[in-house]
Amino acid sequence: MVRLPKRLMTRLLDGVFGAPEPLVETLFGSPPRHDRGAPLDPQLHVLLSLQQILDPPDLHERSVEGAREYFAHINRLFDRTPPSVETIDDRTIEGPAGELDLRVYHPGGERGSQLPGCVFYHGGGFVVGDIETYDGLCQTIAARANCGVVSVEYRRAPEHPFPAAIDDATAAFRWVRDHAERLGFDPTCLTVAGDSAGGNIATVVCQRQLADDRPLPEGQFLLYPKTDHRSGYRSRERFAEDFYLTDAMIAWFSEQYLGGTGVDAETDPRVSPLQFDRLDEMPPAVVATAGFDPLRDEGKAYAERLRSENVPVVHRRFDRLVHGFATMGGVIDAAARATTDIIDVFRRELRSWRSRRDKRD
Repeated sequence: MVRLPKRLMTRLLDGVFGAPEPLVETLFGSPPRHDRGAPLDPQLHVLLSLQQILDPPDLHERSVEGAREYFAHINRLFDRTPPSVETIDDRTIEGPAGELDLRVYHPGGERGSQLPGCVFYHGGGFVVGDIETYDGLCQTIAARANCGVVSVEYRRAPEHPFPAAIDDATAAFRWVRDHAERLGFDPTCLTVAGDSAGGNIATVVCQRQLADDRPLPEGQFLLYPKTDHRSGYRSRERFAEDFYLTDAMIAWFSEQYLGGTGVDAETDPRVSPLQFDRLDEMPPAVVATAGFDPLRDEGKAYAERLRSENVPVVHRRFDRLVHGFATMGGVIDAAARATTDIIDVFRRELRSWRSRRDKRD
């Protein structure tokens, strides 16, 4: 996408989106439909059509630093203005390999030890993305779900390949649990959350807690998560190009994250959480998938596998959207509605998880 100021880009897109439908179809054609029959959201159709016309280099065609800069620029451009939260506090803790940065969001209102907490891991293929890039989404989760959010600046590949991100993520969750009351959170009601690669990290943190016989998160909030490195998923083939996240990007991210580590990505559950042999012991989950996403089917498979193991799961499908929609609400109306909707589901399930825990205790 061409680099334009957010206000100018928004006006440009508003002008195109507001054009008569026959004119839009004349310029860009009818929106494509996926294998379930749903059409791509018309605003996304226009946006992706413009991107094909402008033809900027994809993330995998840039240097690592160039990809990070471009990803941050696009997220700032597309993300909506978040609601205000009462406090935002940057902290540094001791991680497995040095200092680890966290950003703590408190929505205000309820204080003491009654506020649930959520440890959030950003997306970006384990390579791009950071606390700043996901600031708007984290504020929105905190304000709308009425929970504290701790965003984690885990180490990224290729400088720090697998399993550095998981080590940092696990250390951050354990630190938050140990210091929850000082942060104003309920230490017995801490969840994990993440989008894309961050969703992978979030569910692997649950694995690590189980493996080390430590308290599990109360639940997991997974936005279009990466759950399986095996090939053969129909969505990977059908949406390999032209729908924001591409197969070439996925391959590049995997090479940066796993290249030279010797890990078997198809069988190691720390890379492919669907292969974990204790899924029946995992915490309940809210899983969101997007209809035009290469990762759609593996996210669906993960939700179905948890459900088959009698783990409570809410799987919400957003059939007309693409990967990454949770940070597109500033320009895509349907993305803003979907993000609000899935956070509302998370808030509702948080109450259910707490109630179930109280009855169990």
